[in-house]
Amino acid sequence: MVNGLPDLPPKAREAAKNKRLIVFLGSGISSAAGLPDWKKVRRRLATECSLPTDKEHLREIWKRDNDEYYEVFEEIRGESAESYAKIIKESLDIKQADLIKYLKWLKIIKSWQPIAIVTTNIDELLPNTGLYEKGQYRYQKDLYPQELREGKIFFLHGIGDQGIWSHGDVKDFYRHDDTKAFFWNMFGSYCVLFIGCSFKDRWKNLLEIKAPDISQCYHYALIPSQEHAERSTSRFFNNVEFLVYDNSTGYDNFGLTIEKWGTKPNLFENDIMMNANRVGI
Repeated sequence: MVNGLPDLPPKAREAAKNKRLIVFLGSGISSAAGLPDWKKVRRRLATECSLPTDKEHLREIWKRDNDEYYEVFEEIRGESAESYAKIIKESLDIKQADLIKYLKWLKIIKSWQPIAIVTTNIDELLPNTGLYEKGQYRYQKDLYPQELREGKIFFLHGIGDQGIWSHGDVKDFYRHDDTKAFFWNMFGSYCVLFIGCSFKDRWKNLLEIKAPDISQCYHYALIPSQEHAERSTSRFFNNVEFLVYDNSTGYDNFGLTIEKWGTKPNLFENDIMMNANRVGI
């Protein structure tokens, strides 16, 4: 690590060259680009929409940092549907400056030629970059292991208004056999690089998968130093190695890390040099 920016591990570079890399994008990349994170959305919902006075248990859920707050979203939507819809719409509104940042990072990610990009984000930053065709998109109904092939983009939670918002839908999705098979194949057969993901309880069982050939299945996660300090003193979470960036100044080092990974030494620098030598350049 130099200046608070972690290096991209050699095994991730090797996986990219061997068509074994999957990039998993979480809400952190959207927040770094400029969209509000879920904590800000939750605070705004709590301020502008009222929870029913007889739902004290929901107030306790609201304080926790886990997926149970989907239940509170449902209650607020039921009580203040108009205000809820307004806040969610404004939270997903994309500004040009947000898109410019995101586009720069996604171009770098695309240059690694991952076999697939998987994301839990429901905002429309990725579709708005124009780097991928709609025919490459896959959704909840398309989560089959055989669909994991080059150039596919998997929106696990859907996009925008079609995204997963209810507590029941989230639970059903992660319990479904097709979802489990998809994750089994992904974590058990490929090198997964998490960017902008928080590691919540639901990942624990999924990430305990042991691959037939573990040498091809190293997993890595770019996470902020604050989250690392709060969640673990270890460099690993099950089969995932943490790549920790210093976030004491916000998201600056998040973007700088991705940009560093997009410069020398390039993922394919050795291949380029070998080809140059062959033709006598």
